[in-house]
Order: sequence, then C-alpha cells, then structure tokens
Amino acid sequence: MKSLFRKQWKAEENYNKRVSRLRRKKIKKVMDQELLAEIYYLKQDWMQLKKIIDHSIEPTEEGLRDLALVQAKYFYLLREARYRKLNALS
Repeated sequence: MKSLFRKQWKAEENYNKRVSRLRRKKIKKVMDQELLAEIYYLKQDWMQLKKIIDHSIEPTEEGLRDLALVQAKYFYLLREARYRKLNALS
C-alpha cells in the first residue's frame, strides 16, 4: 500500500515539475517579447527626440535631459536583451 502511494506521489511530483517548467518557459517567452517591443518603442522615441534636438537652434535643458533619459533606458534594455541572449529575429 505504501509503495503504491509513493509511486502516485512521485508521478504527481514529476507532473507538477513538468507543468511548472512549461509555465516558466511560457512566461519567459512573453516577457522576452515585451522586452523586445519596449526596445523598439524606445528606439523610435529616442530617434524622434534626437531629430528634434538636432533641428532646434537652442535646445532646452529639459529636452536634453529627456534625450539622455530615453537613451539610457534604451541602452539598459539592450544590455538586458543581450544578457537574456535575445534576438529580434527568433
């Protein structure tokens, strides 16, 4: 009786491990897609701000600060993507 219970318990434990592994993979995939989308959005925002600053005669301190902030966020997320070994084509 005890061995049957142990076998069932082991089978349930293995099933739970497989399910949790699949959930982690799915969550990781979703988070990676969100990270890539955020990188794309920040790059567009950065390029737009840079274009505005380049075309302005006398850029404001606030504009330069916003540009530096967006640029820092963009490069931080790029490093995070590199750490996660992400590729936009995959």
